[in-house]
This record gives sequence, C-alpha cells and structure tokens, in this order.
Amino acid sequence: MVLEALLYAIQSGEGILKVVGEVGSGKTMLCRMLEQRLPDTVEVVYLANPKLTPQDILYAVAFELELPVSQETPRLVLMQQLQAYLLQQHAANKSVLVIIEEAQSMPVETLEEIRLFSNLETHEHKLMQIILFGQPELDKNLQSRDIRQLRERITHSFYLSPLTPEEVSDYIRHRLQAAGCPAPQVFTRAAERLIAKASGGLTRRINILADKAMLVAYSESGTATRPRSLSNQLTSTVTVDHVKAAIRDSDYDKPTHTRRWLYGIAATLFIGLLVWLAVALIYPTIEITTSPRPVAPDAQAPGSLTSTNTNPGLQEWPDIVNERRDAVADWLNDTGRGDFALQILSLPRDESAYLADALEVLDQAGLLEESFACLMPGANGPMWRLVYGNFDSVESARSGALTLPGTFRVNTPFVQNINRLDCL
Repeated sequence: MVLEALLYAIQSGEGILKVVGEVGSGKTMLCRMLEQRLPDTVEVVYLANPKLTPQDILYAVAFELELPVSQETPRLVLMQQLQAYLLQQHAANKSVLVIIEEAQSMPVETLEEIRLFSNLETHEHKLMQIILFGQPELDKNLQSRDIRQLRERITHSFYLSPLTPEEVSDYIRHRLQAAGCPAPQVFTRAAERLIAKASGGLTRRINILADKAMLVAYSESGTATRPRSLSNQLTSTVTVDHVKAAIRDSDYDKPTHTRRWLYGIAATLFIGLLVWLAVALIYPTIEITTSPRPVAPDAQAPGSLTSTNTNPGLQEWPDIVNERRDAVADWLNDTGRGDFALQILSLPRDESAYLADALEVLDQAGLLEESFACLMPGANGPMWRLVYGNFDSVESARSGALTLPGTFRVNTPFVQNINRLDCL
C-alpha cells in the first residue's frame, strides 16, 4: 500500500514526501522497489550518505545528475546549471526525484537547504521531487522551529508499521515463491509464528532469521555442498527447532528480555526510593558509626590468565569478509572501472556471518571477484553494504542484475553510484 501511495504521489507531482520506519522495517527495500516501478521519465538521485553539509548537498545532487561541474564551480553558477537542467527535463516531460536515506541523521541546516530545492518550480509543476526516508527520530528533528517551513511543505507522510503474524507468514511464502521455491509450505506454521514473534515484524530480521533457519535445516539434510539458491533445493521442512537455532545465532531474543528485566528493576528501585523518602520524612535520622572491617582481596586462581587484548574494539570477521573488504580500496582506486554497481545487501556490522554466507553463494556462482564488502557509516553504527559489478551506465547495471543467483535477484538489487560510496 505504501509503495502504491508513493507512486501515486510522485506521478501527481507532489514536492516533498516522508517515509518513517524503525530499523529493519524495509525502508531500503521500499527504495529498491520504488526505483523498479518508476517510469523511465523519472530520473532518480539516490543519496545514501546523510552526513552532507548544506554546502555539499547541492554538489552531491549535481554529481549524481552528471552535470559538468566541479568542486571549484561557484555555488550560484551551480544552482543556475541545476535549474536549467531541471527545466530541460521538464520540457521533455521528464522529472527528477531525490531519495535521501537515513534522513534522521542529516543536519538541520542541510534539511533546510533541501527546502530551497522545493522552490525550483514552474507555475504548475515542481521541477524536483524529494523523498525523505528515516527512522522515527526524523519526526522529532522536524519539530524544530528552525525547519518548520520544511515541515509544512511535506505533503504526505507514510509510516512503515511492523508486519502482523499473518503478514509475516504471507511475506515468507511470497519471498520463497519469488525465489522459485517449488514447495508450497517450507516453514511449519509454528516456525512462522516464532519468526514473527522474534523479529517483531521487521522485514530485515524476518529475512535473516528465515535464511539462517533454512541454512540449519539444509545442513541437517546431509548434503555436502551448499546450493546457490537454498530455496530451490531445500526439501526438508523448517521447524521451530531450526528457527530457535537461528534466533540464538542472531541474538534477537535477548534484548527484549533484557529490557523487560531492566524495566522491572527500575520500577522496583523507584518504588523503594519512594518508601525510603516517606520513612525519612516521618522518622528521625539515627546515625550509626561502625568500624570498617578489612576486606580480604579476592584470591586469584592458580594459573589464571590476565587478558592481553589491548584493543577491545577490534572486530574479528570471517576470512571471506576480510578478503572482499580488503579488495575495496584497489577497486575504488581503479581508473578503469565503471561508475555504477549493484547494492545486493545492507546489514548491521555484527551480521558479518550472514554476509559471509552471501559471499560464499556468490563465490559458487563465480562472481566473488566482482563482489565487495563495503563498511559504511550509518545512523546506528557502521553498516555492511554488499555491492557487485562494474557497470558504465544505470541500464547496464540493471541488466547485470539478471546474472545474479535467484536468492539475490528477489531482493531487487539497487543501482549505486560507485563514486558516492563512503567505505570505512
């Protein structure tokens, strides 16, 4: 429904749109699906890095549109060239859509600069349309008085709600069918319900848990080699036990229980504090003086070892992840490469094991040398971006998606400008 509403709003010429959803609710997937559904008359500018200054965002848009500008081009000249390009596109019955991800991390001053883009218009039509994708913090940022004019220009706001248990079941079956799975029911009903509960209805968690559960079920089938597409060759049923193993590996069940314990402890301490205050007000204070007793130091077990880890922030990743991450620098510095690639996956940094599984599937398909693990800054910490290929144009990149294994094609890979990758 949100996708159809976005398409309608874009085709209606609305200026600024906003899409808000929790982490893992499917905002990036919605971006990919939106790009696939847009007509060729809409040119998409995709800004994945929200940490742009007000001075940089104009240049970022110009570079994405491949305007003949440089960092030395005066800002006024750049704005004139941008407006001339937009008018040229409008005369050809075309339009420009700017998609901004992680907008909640964008500085307030940059958001205000975006509002100025909406001033580029004719008497009847907006020359540039903008979609802000962000987490709920975006709504809080937009409450600032400094950008109230931007808030008032947002014509439509959409919220990506978590999926219900019934929708989770439908979603899993749809994804399996889209991947070419011949089995009508791979997951048991109980397994689907457990995934819905553990994931909280967030599509990213559903994808990860379902994929890991299928890996567990496949490993128990006794087959020695891993298939390129698990859904095509998985014959055993995925049960609750398989999902529980996936949950333990993903660590999704612990934060919820931890928060419940913390809330309970906090409530108990708060009530205890109130009781103590009441007693202190009613009864006089009696001071008791005691001599401190010496405390014996803890005995150290014989042969105990002292930790020698001087860098606790050091992250251990699977070898295949390190290999494809180390290859990123040479790839980006290669003057003979193309300008576009396909973004296949976007994962939190602690999901490196899942990233390794994806890279191994690409390796079996003979595509590993053109696949790269890029660690990029994100609003909630670094994120893995799995990108593939070197393409000279957006059209050739879209055609290149057909060479990917079915497991990745179903995710609708997103065309990414390589020059805009900010890899750590």
